[in-house]
Amino acid sequence: WTTQRGPTMKPDVLIAEDTINEVPIVAALEPDFTVHLLPEKGDREAVLAEVAERIRGMSTSPLAGADARLINALPHLEIIAIAGNHTDRIDLEAARARNIPVTNTPPVTTEDVADLVMALLLCLTSAPMGHIEGFS
Repeated sequence: WTTQRGPTMKPDVLIAEDTINEVPIVAALEPDFTVHLLPEKGDREAVLAEVAERIRGMSTSPLAGADARLINALPHLEIIAIAGNHTDRIDLEAARARNIPVTNTPPVTTEDVADLVMALLLCLTSAPMGHIEGFS
């Protein structure tokens, strides 16, 4: 990566996702990137005004997504990476109009979700609902 500020500077990336997922992603990105967090609530516009010109990449989740307004607020955006499977909340037309690739991780959670569903089905067949912790 080279930035407008020179080849030795780390590229700026924006994390636009729910707070549950951001901590491991920040830790993974910080060695190679300058990471900026876009808060779920609060003054998102102030954060964008401060960093928008420097952002080259964005990480988001299927829940948080990226609408056209956010995509277009980042004039130097080069990639949108979704830490998950679904692209429903990504404005793919806005990304396509600017030739911004959108990546996701389709098979990553498939087996884990299937395992969880099977485990829950086994729990339901082996104990009455009133006796499973957390159900009443």
